[in-house]
Amino acid sequence: MTQDMETPDAPNCAEEDRSRACSEKTITSLDVEQPSLIKPVHEDVPPNGGYGWVCVACSFWINAHTWGINSTYGVFLAYYLAHNRFPGASALEFAFVGGLSISQALLVSPLATHTTRVYGTRTTLLIGVFLEALALISASFARQIWQLFLSQGVCYGFGMGFLFVGSVGIVPQWFTTRRSLANGIATAGSGLGGMMYSLAANVMIENIGIGWTIRILGILAFVVNFVCAILLNDRNKAIGATQSAFDYALFGQFEFLLFLAPVAAEVMGLKELPTALSVTWLVLVLPTTCEFFGLEQLE
Repeated sequence: MTQDMETPDAPNCAEEDRSRACSEKTITSLDVEQPSLIKPVHEDVPPNGGYGWVCVACSFWINAHTWGINSTYGVFLAYYLAHNRFPGASALEFAFVGGLSISQALLVSPLATHTTRVYGTRTTLLIGVFLEALALISASFARQIWQLFLSQGVCYGFGMGFLFVGSVGIVPQWFTTRRSLANGIATAGSGLGGMMYSLAANVMIENIGIGWTIRILGILAFVVNFVCAILLNDRNKAIGATQSAFDYALFGQFEFLLFLAPVAAEVMGLKELPTALSVTWLVLVLPTTCEFFGLEQLE
């Protein structure tokens, strides 16, 4: 009787043994193979210095030889108005060249951003180096106003845009707590370059003429920007940065439009609007804030 009752259960016992063995084998195999499947995730931490200071210096000199040299157009404009270098050109046409370069630098930004995403930062910078040097050398030989439009206006603006877009995002990638200081130093190159080359251009025009002055600026811009383009290193792969040529979603954010409105007005020459907003902030917001922290009106 006992033997007859145990016989039907034998297959079930064997089945349970096989299931248990398979389970143990599966667990064992997972335990062995699992470590090779899981890759540790390391959070990127910027070095907050180190080679980042080299990138700061490179961005500083790129700004000096893009926006800085562009600021010297005021010196060239005074010379063009005082001398008949471009017969038949009006003062408005000369003034248009200076604004044209800045507008083209901003207009070409989406293309420069796309180039950075597809071909890399260094390629974008080198394109800018070539275009800016070509523009200045060509402008030194210009004898008609339309030639100045294309060289010192359009071509120089394209070169400035490629150099600016390629370099402006690199410095913040290398810093955390010192990011504001690093950005401030890099941006200061624009002002220093404008002052330095404006003074130098005046002296060179008096001694060697307008043509060689612009050529020397072109040669200096090529050498300095080329060296900086080679030394600059981005951290796009380390931080997983993606460059979008144009983000339409930003126009749906009220905060972005609020920021963009006074900036656009100032770029178009309507400086009264940003000034009015600044004065409004000083008159209304600042006193209220000071009163909140317990300061008197005179303080």
